[in-house]
Amino acid sequence: MKGSAKALAAWCEKHRLSATRLARLVGCSPTTARRWLLGEQEPAPDYCLKLYELTRLPELEPSPADQLKASEPADRARFARDTEEVGKALLLLERALRPFVEGSPAAREFLRRSGVRGRIARVTEVAQLLLDEEAFADWKLLDGALGGGDELR
Repeated sequence: MKGSAKALAAWCEKHRLSATRLARLVGCSPTTARRWLLGEQEPAPDYCLKLYELTRLPELEPSPADQLKASEPADRARFARDTEEVGKALLLLERALRPFVEGSPAAREFLRRSGVRGRIARVTEVAQLLLDEEAFADWKLLDGALGGGDELR
């Protein structure tokens, strides 16, 4: 990521992202993000990958070695556990929705008018976006800039 501070700073300015907001999006401290933007510090491999995924700037693309470092066995084990939890939650959701799927139009209308309508729409949107990395990165940037969806991050 050597020499990419200017590119990252320009990208943040274009997208109206402060160092604090950038830090929140990639999971580092605001001080660290400021140091990156000023060229005082280079990001660790895991942050290189996160920054590239967020910005898609060629200057930020991590080397293959850095990509491997960012995906350590502990991360893969955590990803596997998290994926299993998502699978369990989806199964529970399918079971919970079954009475509405198999029920009457009145039952579905009741669900639509309930307080869960917005959450269903939000979870559906995020689940769809997780299947397309480029669309997800765009959504995450826009959603974060608008201050939405903290319960899913």
